[in-house]
Amino acid sequence: MARDPWKRAHQLKRMQHPGLPSKPESYSRRRIPWGWIGTLILAVLVLGAAATVWLMRGWWVPRYREQLPPAVTTVVPEPPADVDWSALESGFGFNLSILGSYLDLLSACQDKGPQWKASAGGESHLRLTAPGAKVYVQDGLIWAYELELGQVFTDEQWKNWRTPLREAGLTPDLTDTSLTGDSEMPVGHTEHEHRSRLSRRYQDGWAYPVFILHFQNGWLVRLQAGMDFGVSEPMVPDEKG
Repeated sequence: MARDPWKRAHQLKRMQHPGLPSKPESYSRRRIPWGWIGTLILAVLVLGAAATVWLMRGWWVPRYREQLPPAVTTVVPEPPADVDWSALESGFGFNLSILGSYLDLLSACQDKGPQWKASAGGESHLRLTAPGAKVYVQDGLIWAYELELGQVFTDEQWKNWRTPLREAGLTPDLTDTSLTGDSEMPVGHTEHEHRSRLSRRYQDGWAYPVFILHFQNGWLVRLQAGMDFGVSEPMVPDEKG
C-alpha cells in the first residue's frame, strides 16, 4: 500500500532539516497580570470619587457648616468697679483713718491684729509698722499710711481686715480697666487718686484726705493714703451728692 503523500512530504522535510521536531510545539499562553489591573481600576475609582466630592463641595460644605456652633463674636464687658470711698474715710472699722488718733487704731487692733511695732521718727513723729503696712503719725494723728494688698490678703494677721476690704472693693483682683472703663489693661505702673470731701481747718489752710490706688500691669497692688493741703476754704460738695 502506498504511503500517504502528506506523511511522505513530512519525512522528506525532516531529512532535510534534522533539528526540526516531529510535531510542532504549541506556544504557551502568557499569564495576564490580573492583580495589577485590579489595583489600577481601584485607584481610578478612588480618584474619580475624590474628584466628584471636590466638585460638589459647594453643595455639602455649607450643609456641614450649618451644624457647627456659631462663633463668639462679642466679648462680655468687664463689670465696673464699685469702690466704697467712705469705707476708706472711716478706717474700715479699725480706725485706720487720716487725721484719726493712732491710739484708737492700736486699741481696735489689740485683739483682731495686726500687731503694730512703733518706732520714733523725730520730734512728735512716730511710725507704726506691720507685715505689709506702714502708718505715719504726727502729733498723735495719722497723717499717712500704705497697705500692700498682696501681703494683707495672705498674712494671717490681717484675716479680720479682709472682709471690710472686700466690701470696700479693695482686693488684689481689682483691675485698672474695671475702675476706669478702659478696654485694654495698661502695662507697668498706674495710679488713680481720690480726694475726700472731708476736711480739717489748719492755720495755713484746709487739709483733705487723699487716697491713691496703685496698679501694676493693671492689677491693684497698693493702697496709699495721705494729706492734701488745699484752698483756704473747705471744699463744697456737689449738688448731685
